[in-house]
Amino acid sequence: MRVIRWVVRYVVHTFRLYRWTWMLLRDAYPIVKEVMLYGTRKYGWGDAWLYEPVESHLRHASRHIQEFLQDRDNVRHLHHAVVRVLMAVVVFIGRHQQ
Repeated sequence: MRVIRWVVRYVVHTFRLYRWTWMLLRDAYPIVKEVMLYGTRKYGWGDAWLYEPVESHLRHASRHIQEFLQDRDNVRHLHHAVVRVLMAVVVFIGRHQQ
């Protein structure tokens, strides 16, 4: 009986975690896509962002967060901050897996 309860709790917990992860990805993907397409239109196609230091991405993210806090109607700053943080994570992981 204990094992069954444990399995049920584990499945419920895993489902909730999966559901929240899926909701986050579902809602974030269009935002990330929009920001990345904006960047390609502005700077051209390429992977130059992969060669920027992590600190540079985080500084840009911080600046976008500050601008969002000053003008909360401009949600694009928050979107750009999220993408910059994601870029920093990708660069960090890429450099530490070599």
